[in-house]
Amino acid sequence: MARKRKTVVTPVVVEQAGPPRRILWVVLTAVGIILAMWFSYDYGRSLHADAEKSANATADRNPEQRIARLEQRIAKLERELQSTPRRVRDPEAIVRALSGKTSPPPKAAPIQTPTVDSTDTVASGPSDELKLTDLAIEPTDSDDRFRFSFSVVHPGNEADQVVGTIWIAVNGLSNGRPVRLSLKQVTSETRPYLDMRFTGRQGVDGELTLPPGFEPKNIAIEAKPYDKKYQGASGKFDWTAGTAG
Repeated sequence: MARKRKTVVTPVVVEQAGPPRRILWVVLTAVGIILAMWFSYDYGRSLHADAEKSANATADRNPEQRIARLEQRIAKLERELQSTPRRVRDPEAIVRALSGKTSPPPKAAPIQTPTVDSTDTVASGPSDELKLTDLAIEPTDSDDRFRFSFSVVHPGNEADQVVGTIWIAVNGLSNGRPVRLSLKQVTSETRPYLDMRFTGRQGVDGELTLPPGFEPKNIAIEAKPYDKKYQGASGKFDWTAGTAG
């Protein structure tokens, strides 16, 4: 009868790590964590630097945008300058305007308009404004007929010819009511105006015949040039027969 063989199992011996090995393992693990953190920080910093370089490159590649913004600012400045009554006359003011720093405009002196009497002598000097001077109304032998005279003057210019019309009317009362009589109603003229054509001065004279019962108050005169570069003259002069109006 055969014998059964016995199987011998070799025992497994488990050795626990001693304290020195455990400490070494902890140290290596900590060093690995620190290195991983440092590589992560360095990688993030490089990504940020690359992003800044990309943004700068993009800005450098788009100079048209900066030019467009500058042109918009200049256009806005031009509109603001055109909307103001004064102009920038010196380079420093232009620089201040472009930089957004403007100084308050100086206060302008008040304009004084002199009062000119139509019967006074016209002052000399170049001007495109016409003047009415030397109006006179004189009686005649008839109670309803009067002579009149006046001058239209282009001050300070003896060369340019002025062409236009001279309108004359007499204002007064008829039976207590205000009435305006045109030139053709008080003279033999068929038009309410006279022709004006002169260089320097044009004298005008004539005779007025007033209707019965009409009480004259003033005579209205208006010189109207055809050329728009000249400024016409007009006025109402008190009716004072025998003296200058």
